[in-house]
Amino acid sequence: MPTGDSVSPLRTRVLKATLVACLAAVALLAFQIFRPFLLDITVAGSVALLLAPAQRRLTLLLGGRSWAAAGLLALVTVVMILVPVIGSATILGQQAVAFYDWVQPQLTPESLRALWAETLPERFPWLKPWLGADEAAFSQFASGVLSRALAAANRVAQTMLARLTGAIFDLVLFTLLLFFLLRDGGHLRL
Repeated sequence: MPTGDSVSPLRTRVLKATLVACLAAVALLAFQIFRPFLLDITVAGSVALLLAPAQRRLTLLLGGRSWAAAGLLALVTVVMILVPVIGSATILGQQAVAFYDWVQPQLTPESLRALWAETLPERFPWLKPWLGADEAAFSQFASGVLSRALAAANRVAQTMLARLTGAIFDLVLFTLLLFFLLRDGGHLRL
């Protein structure tokens, strides 16, 4: 007759299997929750690991204020990320404005008519039978081209805005993670 303190081996195995299944479910759910942030967490952890010696020295220089050292290092890191990105974005913006200034006169009705009636037939003689001098065909061509160009520009602008918003969110999350990993990194050791 078993005593109250003893547990059968079968029951022990069932309890362990249940515990392992619950832990696996929790791990899977945690992965699903943190999956969108894994890249930010990994990069911030790597940068914090690289900056750990500088964090220790700067903390000593600032009289033991680890929060100030972490904030200063996070700020310097963000500036080092943003300077080339903003510089590249400025150059890209200037090129986009220059392209717009060049293409705007090309899209006037007179320029499009000249393209349709003169330039295309001269450069591509095999297109003459399809181009003709029909004003209705030109209007259909011009409106189709302009509507497709505007739709494409709208899609590009929406995509860029969505990606810019995502990049700003990732940068803020990276900065916060970097700050706390630098400030509390010594306490995270196992």
